[in-house]
Amino acid sequence: MMLPPRQDHRVLAVLTGRVRQRIDSQGEWESAVEKLPLSCPATITRLGLEGDEQADRKHHGGPDKALLAWAAGHYPRWSDWLGRTLAMGSFGENLLLEGLDEERTCLGDRWAFCPAGHPEDEDPPVAAPVLEVSQPRVPCYKPGRLLGQADMAARMAEWSHTGCYLRVLVAGQVAAGAQPLLLQRPHPDWSVARCWKAYACRDTHPQEWQTLRRLPELAEAWRV
Repeated sequence: MMLPPRQDHRVLAVLTGRVRQRIDSQGEWESAVEKLPLSCPATITRLGLEGDEQADRKHHGGPDKALLAWAAGHYPRWSDWLGRTLAMGSFGENLLLEGLDEERTCLGDRWAFCPAGHPEDEDPPVAAPVLEVSQPRVPCYKPGRLLGQADMAARMAEWSHTGCYLRVLVAGQVAAGAQPLLLQRPHPDWSVARCWKAYACRDTHPQEWQTLRRLPELAEAWRV
């Protein structure tokens, strides 16, 4: 059953990035962590956004981690902590979302991304892409290296600012202004924040971790 829409949910930006060679005080490295917003609709395939790249395919990308969603509401806190304004895409996100975060998004949530202005009382268009939450992102060192802040990954973990990975159930196009419409929420008790805490504390609270691993919507890499 389709759940009621929320007017405060929308895609603030759709972002992609190419692998780039970089150099800093630690030496040479390569990454596509810096994403840039697109000014036109983007095509979503089973493996993510056309034109987007990942340098480390072992830990990023693939069917269960096709896109990374990030909460727009996190940016002010990070800007305050760093003492400077951050550009969109600083955390490697593909979809920057307003009105959604790790506490209000759950494992297995299925979202249809409708065009801006789509009537809230109508079913999503047949062509609307449908994405499903598969897991939190384990905080990565690369945003911190990009921004010159070595302890950022630890702070992301502390604040549960992980973002979440999405798998593609229905391919299609998405653009800034799109309205996510929640189609299904099979695990309302399993917020992305709770999933992250279960993973982070899996050695000290194994029962919580094993409960999570039995949920079929969880990314395969976390279930095996």
